[in-house]
Amino acid sequence: MLKIATPLNDTRIKALKPKTARYSLADGSGLVLEVMTSGSKVWRYRHTLDGERQPMVTIGDYPAISLQDAREKARRYTEIVARCVSPVADAKKDQGPRRSEAARYGQSVR
Repeated sequence: MLKIATPLNDTRIKALKPKTARYSLADGSGLVLEVMTSGSKVWRYRHTLDGERQPMVTIGDYPAISLQDAREKARRYTEIVARCVSPVADAKKDQGPRRSEAARYGQSVR
């Protein structure tokens, strides 16, 4: 049976506290907020292709990526998955030049 996620809001997100193990809260449409043991919060997108669950795609850290921006990115990824294409390629495209340029100079990317 499909479980319906209660949409997140900024007040609820800010009130989330770390636990001894990381945990996730779903916003709906594949968007998930993962709360790390350190207290940091990371947006991820969960999806399936050809009936198989795929590794989650990291969207970015909260609050650097707002709830609205994360929802927009998840909506875009949903459209990509509907065309039977992995959003991982799109995610790599978004950060590809920056990552490869930094690697060329031996720098880490944040």
